[in-house]
Order: sequence, then structure tokens, then C-alpha cells
Amino acid sequence: MARWMSRRWSCVITLTLLAPPFAAAEAASWDNNFDQGLCAFNAGRYTEALPLLVASLEQSRAFPPPDVRYVKSAHTLALLHEVQGRFDQSEPLYLEARKTVEAMGASGRSLLGYVLDGLGELRFDQGRWNEAEPLLRQSIGLCRESHGAQHPCTLTAQRHLAQVLSAKGSVQDAETVFQKLLETLHQKPSTPPEFLAGSLENFASLYIAEARYELAEPLLKESLALGTQQGDAQPVVADTLLDLGELYRLEHDAARAEPLLKRALRIYETADDPHQAGALNELGLVALDQGKFAVAKAHFKRSLTFYQHVFGPAHVIVARVKAGLAEAFLGERNLREAKSLIQEAMATEKKALGEGHSAFARMLIIAGRIEEQDHCASQAAAYYREAVTVYRRTLRSGHPELLQAEQRYARLTKSLPKDSVQAGEDAP
Repeated sequence: MARWMSRRWSCVITLTLLAPPFAAAEAASWDNNFDQGLCAFNAGRYTEALPLLVASLEQSRAFPPPDVRYVKSAHTLALLHEVQGRFDQSEPLYLEARKTVEAMGASGRSLLGYVLDGLGELRFDQGRWNEAEPLLRQSIGLCRESHGAQHPCTLTAQRHLAQVLSAKGSVQDAETVFQKLLETLHQKPSTPPEFLAGSLENFASLYIAEARYELAEPLLKESLALGTQQGDAQPVVADTLLDLGELYRLEHDAARAEPLLKRALRIYETADDPHQAGALNELGLVALDQGKFAVAKAHFKRSLTFYQHVFGPAHVIVARVKAGLAEAFLGERNLREAKSLIQEAMATEKKALGEGHSAFARMLIIAGRIEEQDHCASQAAAYYREAVTVYRRTLRSGHPELLQAEQRYARLTKSLPKDSVQAGEDAP
């Protein structure tokens, strides 16, 4: 997949929607700092926004607790830190905002859904997907109870839940949530174009992972048309270009994929957006398909630098980029480096999500290819067999990755003694 971080623009939309419920009589100095910081944040001027929002937070501490102005400042600043990958600074602010809202009792209940949505998105970005899901489900319930089923608070949390379900591999559940969400958004004349564009892009990502490209492409084209209404440099435009590039890459059409990915990368680089790591990863995969292993390594290493800076070395995203880098080293026949990287990646993936995710099966295939090239056919067959088992549980029948894994396993087992093949298949 191209990238796994939540989208920057989705945070800004959540922030924009957060403002009306927090309206209150506010001191002018706090009001000025917060409003100017919010304006800078929404415009993507993060360096300008930071001191203003920090100042508003410090001013809000002077108000008798619990005070909605403190919640507003803490939540907004938490979003800013999250967008820029500073999760260690974002988390305590979200937790403090939650504590303050809960201390308000019944009067704060209508605000709690917003705060839990932000915290759920943070858990998603941190790779703590099992924690993200219940937070987002609780957010949906609170937003629906306080504001109604079609309120932006409810719809935003639903979209974030669908993203988490998709990332976890709960495809049918994610698809159901996305379909209901888009039906509602298309029927609401007041839906912001960028919100609809982002929801379309998120849904298309699910279809791409399922190799249902004929369903993904029209969603992405609709998203691109909506996103460019606000200007070609919008984050949602870059996200959609990135997904289109991934789709064409998976269809083995590098001539269409590469220009789109480079265009997305330029938008991210101009905004100093950490999501450029996803574009670099996709460009690395394109280079792999073309047999340009040195180019692939350069892209993967740049992507890895970004992701490790944002997430640390033990995150599932880092593991998946390492898997791509392992393939590049395999292409250069540097088996020692390839084997080291894929083992690190598999250990991280297993710890984060277990052995039942399709991403783990992809790593097993890479590990099998490395062992096969190292003339360890029985070990390669074991990896391929395990990958086929995982794919059959997680992917639909006829998915290209499943078919390729079955073909690899069948081809290799023809060269192995029948007794060893049977023993492996009978093993628990």
C-alpha cells in the first residue's frame, strides 16, 4: 500500500467542524491567538500556527477549570502536533482535553465525541489500531446522540473508523461503513467538497487493496475533480494522485503511474508534509517493477528516514518499507542484507498485527524468494505455504496476490521430494 498515516486534511476538517460547539464568551487575547492560529493551521502554515496555538493554550490555563477554551486549545494544538508527526507531544494534549471534557459532566458530553475522534486518529497513526477502533465507535455513538446521524461530527468519526477497519483487514465491515457514508455525503448539499473528495479517496484505497481496480478508478477520478476545485496543491489532491499512481503501478503501467507519483511528491515536498514518505515508497515499488534496484533503494531509504523519524523504528509502517528495501537488495543479490531486513520486518509486523494479515503474507513471499535464491528450497516452500494459508483467509478468491502465491508454491514443490512436501502440509 502507498501509505498508512491518516491524512493531514482530514485533521483540518475535524478541527474546522470542532469550532461551533465550543463557542463561548472568550477573552480577547485568547480569542485572537486561537483564531489566528486556527487560520494559519487551516492554510497549512504550521510554523506560524504553532506559537499562536501554544500561546492560546497557556492563556486558557488561567481560566477556572473545567473550561471549554482549554479543551479547544488543547485539541487544536494536539491536531497540529499529530499532523507533523510529533505524537509524543500530541498524546498528552488529547488526554488532557478528554479529562477536561469528562470533568464537565453532562455539559461536556456533546464535546467528548470530537475529542475521542482525535484520539482515535492518533492511535491509528501510532499503529495501535486495536485501540483506535473502540475509541472511534464510542465517538460515533456520542456524536450521533448529541448532534444526529448526519452531523459532520458523526460522519467524520465514521470515515475514520472505516479507515481503521480497512487497515486491519476487516474489508467487508469497512466497505459497509464507506458505502453508507458516501450515500449520506452525496445526498447532503452542504457537504464540503474536500471532505467528500477525501472519503472517496479513502474508499478507493480499500478497493485497491482488494485488487478491484475497476471500482477504485472512478472514485479516484471523482475525488480528483472535487479536490482540484480548491487548487492543485491541496493535500487531498496529492493523496488522490498517490492512490492513482499505486493503482496504475499494480496494473503494471509504470508510464502512467510514475508521473502521478512524482506530482504527488512535489505537492508534499512543497508543504513539508511527512506524507511524502508514502510517495517515495510507491516510487520505490515502481522502480522495483522496472528492475531499477539502485533507484528503488534510494527511494525506500528516503521513505524509511521519514517514517522512522515520525514513528520510531518499531512501527508497522517502517516494517513494510523495510520489506520493499529487502526486495531491492534481493534484486541486487545481496542476500545477507535482504534476509536481515525481511526478518526485522516480519518480527515487527507479527508483533503489531499478528500473523493473519495479508501484509504479513507479502513479507512471507519475499522471505521465500530470498531463501529460494539462497538455495534453501524447503525453507522457501514453508514460507510460500504459510503465505498461501494467510492469503486464503484474508483475500477474496481470485485475488492476484493469492494466485501468484499459489503458483510460486506449486512451482517450487515440483522440485522437492514428495515426502518433505507432504510433511510440511500435514504440519500443524
